Amino acid sequence: MISETYWTILEHANRELALRFEKLKKARATGDPEGIKQARMEYLRALQVLYTDAQSAVSQPMRFKS
Repeated sequence: MISETYWTILEHANRELALRFEKLKKARATGDPEGIKQARMEYLRALQVLYTDAQSAVSQPMRFKS
């Protein structure tokens, strides 16, 4: 079972990923290569954070007690 704290961390990381995805979609719509590159890097970083947080939550589910 994953602690409540980890759920909160994962929710935040997931929201951040969704925001970065929307920013990437908007950048792609403008066609600006630099904007797309920046938005892509931000999206990939948010994805990496979510992945790392998910790994931590699964490997140490009760590190933070509910």
